[in-house]
Amino acid sequence: MAITRITDPILYASAYNKNIITCSSTNIAQPSFSFVFELYDGVTLISKQYVAPDPLYSYGGLDINKILESYVGTNFFGFTDGIDVKDCVDASFNFEVRIGERYAVAGVLTEFLNLSNVTSDVINASLLQEDFINYSFNTYVLDSNTKKFLTSDIERYVTLNTQGYINFLNTATITHFVVYTLDSSGALIGTYRFANTATSDVGMFPSAPINLNKATLTTGVQPIVTSAVASYIIAAENAGITKSLQYTFNVVDCEKVTLHFLNDLGGFEWFIFDATDKTSFKFEKEYYKKDPQELQSDGSINYSQTNREWVNYYVKQIKTMKLTSDWISDEQATWLRQMYSSPEIYAQIGSNLIALKGITEVGYDIKQYEYNDLFNIELNIEFSVDNYRQRF
Repeated sequence: MAITRITDPILYASAYNKNIITCSSTNIAQPSFSFVFELYDGVTLISKQYVAPDPLYSYGGLDINKILESYVGTNFFGFTDGIDVKDCVDASFNFEVRIGERYAVAGVLTEFLNLSNVTSDVINASLLQEDFINYSFNTYVLDSNTKKFLTSDIERYVTLNTQGYINFLNTATITHFVVYTLDSSGALIGTYRFANTATSDVGMFPSAPINLNKATLTTGVQPIVTSAVASYIIAAENAGITKSLQYTFNVVDCEKVTLHFLNDLGGFEWFIFDATDKTSFKFEKEYYKKDPQELQSDGSINYSQTNREWVNYYVKQIKTMKLTSDWISDEQATWLRQMYSSPEIYAQIGSNLIALKGITEVGYDIKQYEYNDLFNIELNIEFSVDNYRQRF
């Protein structure tokens, strides 16, 4: 009995793209043959699949991400406890694939299990097809100054009231995150460090002013971001050596509403809408009819202008808001497609963080300055909790 793995699972694969494991066997000719794929979470069996050999090439194959999708989730800590580095334990999942085979022995279907096995990990990501084809988790392993956090945006805007985080793959040795603050001329104001305390495969660290100014520092004295700071840079370090790209944050003073959203790589990001916002309500109403001429206790009929024929018994109020951004760049226009498609999104209004049902627009055009001159984005958001005046 011999199982040979041909294609192993992609390490730290995106959970919502294909992750097909393939294999062959020397026993294909046995009667009633099938491959047996078992997925384990440690010692716990979570799925067992019987797969017939491919009719053309006789290989066995299984898209394991169809199973693993339900084992990853999100960790968004809000603003009350998201001060220092956090573990995102739900954003990744470690698993083992055990491959065996089953066929008839003397007329009895017999299983020969765990003839070959491999362990791997999956993260809560969902990539466009062109990004998935070129995806390599090594891009996000923080072991040199060219590596990335779990975001495609390396420069963004903040205000002194912005709150937010950046997710990172925590598979290389990262001892600290470093922050360099700069004045309007680009001169260095200060250098600050806080320790990487994450132990899970995916972590989240504070990167916006409010959260940075509450971080527990190993180098420097709080506050980090003050009114004197025009921009700041964040990078990952291992014992003082830079192990990531440097991410720039420009401090502005124009915040109205900030949207926090889940990006394609399973990390949370934010975008500030600093032009205008307009709040509206939609209403859903239901009625029943009754006779407006009411019979009184003395047997008479009450004819009155205040009597109702139509009676409202259900009123739902749906809060919406129209947001408009300032001018954006080509790169931001491409990046913000991830915000429109995000399955989890929050609005920061002042110091309040409010869950949203989502962005109501069902399409998004990526504009380019070359063809559109200056451009911004305008969208509508719908809040996730409805309010009721009447309810049946």
